[in-house]
Amino acid sequence: MSSSNKLSLVKKLTISTFLMTSLAMIIVTSVVYLTVISFGKKVLADVLTEKTFFLQKAFTEPLWTYDQVLINEIGNSLFVNSKYVQTTAIRLTDAQNSILFEKTSNANKSFDEALNNSYAQSITIDVIKNDQKIGEIFLSMTNEGYILGYRKQLFSILLLSFSILGIFTIALRYYFELSLANPMKKILHQVQEIEKENYKLNALSGLPHELEVVSQALTQAGQIIEKRNLDIHHHNLDLERLVTERTTELEQQMEKNLNSSRMTALGEMAAGVAHEINNPLTVIDLNVLKLKKLWLLKRDESTNYEKNVNDINQTTEKIQLMVYRIAKIIKGLKALSRDGNQDPLTAFNITSMLEDVKVLIEMKLKAESVAFEIIFDQPNAMAFGREVQVSQVLVNLIGNSIDAIGDLSNNGKNTSAIPLEKWVRLEVKEEEEEFIVFYITDSGLGIPDSLINNIMRPFFTTKGVSKGTGLGLSISRSIILEHGGTFEYNRSSINTQFVFKIKNAKYCDNENYKELA
Repeated sequence: MSSSNKLSLVKKLTISTFLMTSLAMIIVTSVVYLTVISFGKKVLADVLTEKTFFLQKAFTEPLWTYDQVLINEIGNSLFVNSKYVQTTAIRLTDAQNSILFEKTSNANKSFDEALNNSYAQSITIDVIKNDQKIGEIFLSMTNEGYILGYRKQLFSILLLSFSILGIFTIALRYYFELSLANPMKKILHQVQEIEKENYKLNALSGLPHELEVVSQALTQAGQIIEKRNLDIHHHNLDLERLVTERTTELEQQMEKNLNSSRMTALGEMAAGVAHEINNPLTVIDLNVLKLKKLWLLKRDESTNYEKNVNDINQTTEKIQLMVYRIAKIIKGLKALSRDGNQDPLTAFNITSMLEDVKVLIEMKLKAESVAFEIIFDQPNAMAFGREVQVSQVLVNLIGNSIDAIGDLSNNGKNTSAIPLEKWVRLEVKEEEEEFIVFYITDSGLGIPDSLINNIMRPFFTTKGVSKGTGLGLSISRSIILEHGGTFEYNRSSINTQFVFKIKNAKYCDNENYKELA
């Protein structure tokens, strides 16, 4: 039922008052009516008792002497009506049941029909003379006129009472409107103001006491709510400021951690990088000396000119190759040391990135005698993200694998009779439509269950003090999650395996990628 169809409180009170008053009037009228009927019956019974003695005395002599004139006179005198009772029928018989007198109040009705009256009472009177029954009187009397008259009066009174009650109900409804409905509307207005978050209310006056108490309570509640909202607002401002400060601190700390991780990785590679650069430099130095000799030989006309030119070309190519190698190493070191967090998310070639990663880890692979394999058969595939950060993740994971399998061999933790093969495999697949998946697997036999739940925690490490900060996996995971990917350790793999995925560029709406494509 809609609210518009519901009865208002004033209407309910008015209808309730009307119904209760009407019921009370009906009950009172019914009680009065029943009292009148009871009184009428008692009066009728008393009259019949009086008539018994009168008729016995009045009819004895006429009946004994068969004085029909006197009998008729006495019988007719009984039909004189009084205020409360009337005679409806009378019959006088002698000892032989012969009817001496019979009369009804209504000449159009027979004696038996006259007796059929709901308000009538009848009595049979024996007439005795010298202890001998000389006749019988049958008398029927009623108080119908009295009852019907009083009932008409009651109906008139009841009709008048209901008219007065109608007027009273209208006045009562108006009174309820003034004393209850209007104050309630004011209270409702206060509630609506609170719903609108307007808590500055003034307590209402001039209302019934109970409603004034409600208004005061609403006013106090509004003040309390306003104060609490103000406190909450200030608290939220403090929380926002605190969150901003903490976020800034965390970002600064994360940046420090990233720098620390990169510097640690650079420190670990320093010796190998120096060796890797020295070797090409040595080759370049030797080939430069060779070029000098070839230049001198070129000036000597006795030497074979064509052979000298070929030697010069070969030597130049070797120098170019070594320079390219040094450039690749330096490029990789710059990528590893640079903070790529501010780089835009863009499409990049996976094959090119893998080549740079391979250059960076070659020194460490050789130092630990670890075999390395890249499995990827889609040279033109493009990933979407920050190339520098993804390459840092790969370098970190592969470096961890090299350290882990190196420690197993060096510390004698391999309890198998067969020597542990040392290898790391990087496999890249387009397994899912929207993602490129990277699998970094090494020859280790997995991470112990007691450590799995802790490996992603910052500063947790099983390496020695000089080998790790415990930030690698934590930072790597954060980087991949920022790329909208996933990063996890594969518990179901026989060997130690980490898996992460980043978005496939051909499913990303990126303007840079569209230009590249």
